[in-house]
Amino acid sequence: LGAMFLKEGAYILLDEPSNHLDLEGKKLLAQYLSSKEGFLLVSHDRALLDACIDHLVVIDHEITVRQGNYSAWQIDHEHKLARDRAENIRLQKEIKRLSSSARLNSEWSHSKEKEKIGAADKGFIGHKAAKLMKRSKTIEARKEKAIAQKQKLLKSDIKLEQLQIKTIPYKRAKLISFLNVSVLYDSWQTNKVSFSIEQGAHVLLAGPNGSGKSSMLKAILGQVEYTGELDLASGLKISYVAQSLEEVKGSLRNYIEQYAIDRTKIMTLLRKLGFSREELANPLLELSNGQKRKIMLARSLCEEAHLYIWDEPLNDLDLQSRVQIEQMLQESQYTLLFVEHDALFCQNIATKRVVLKNDPA
Repeated sequence: LGAMFLKEGAYILLDEPSNHLDLEGKKLLAQYLSSKEGFLLVSHDRALLDACIDHLVVIDHEITVRQGNYSAWQIDHEHKLARDRAENIRLQKEIKRLSSSARLNSEWSHSKEKEKIGAADKGFIGHKAAKLMKRSKTIEARKEKAIAQKQKLLKSDIKLEQLQIKTIPYKRAKLISFLNVSVLYDSWQTNKVSFSIEQGAHVLLAGPNGSGKSSMLKAILGQVEYTGELDLASGLKISYVAQSLEEVKGSLRNYIEQYAIDRTKIMTLLRKLGFSREELANPLLELSNGQKRKIMLARSLCEEAHLYIWDEPLNDLDLQSRVQIEQMLQESQYTLLFVEHDALFCQNIATKRVVLKNDPA
């Protein structure tokens, strides 16, 4: 990004530039883009979009182009969804009425058919019954056609699929406590930090890039050396989503077996997150980074845990998936320790913030 800033007069093309950037970095990026006469940006960061764009191209089942920022589009989009929901309700009532009427016509025609018995079948009664039955069948076919047409008009994507998190309660209120904890590396160490994680809390580890946020998460998992006191509750079950995507490789079947998770559960979650059956059959290395992230999050949601630790879980995720995850977390009971730089997500989810700094303590 720094090299790009030095290119005077260039037309800027940016593909998800805010991934991994801290809040200050995103602020500087927005200021730079706002100073340019034009640029093309792919991003799923809602706050960044609001800060610097004046036109939006939304690529979904159709392409929508509109003036304004993300929030302006979101308001229009919600109004459209409300209209679609109302139209769906009207169509469903009409389909139900037509189905009931078609069923009655069918029953009536069958009853007339039964009247054609014996000699009467060859006379006036039989001829009349056949004529009425033919008319009834025509009406029934017309109604079935109307039902099919109205079913095509139903909107299938007006409501996000609901996700679930399978948390389990712990016998103690406090799950983890940090007291003057500093992570050690060969030539440096992080600043000391003290905080605790209580059951039901959503703790955000915030701070600039390089301040040691991911290192603190790894200290809990025993992956790095540290000084100070780090106390974990006995028998604590943790579900961890790393910042790196390295674990997503091989086949989905092997991945499921590796983590010993329920195949039906993760497949259901992945379908809710937008995967097609064909995509799930592909080797995992062929998937996009966003799809790999979804697989890691779906795996975590299948793991019953006392504490969920997620390191930048929204990186590479599309807007719809971000909103799905956000809605699930807002509506569920769980304990979460997370690192994230999506400002709106943090604002909506975090109940406690622990800020790490780069400068010496």
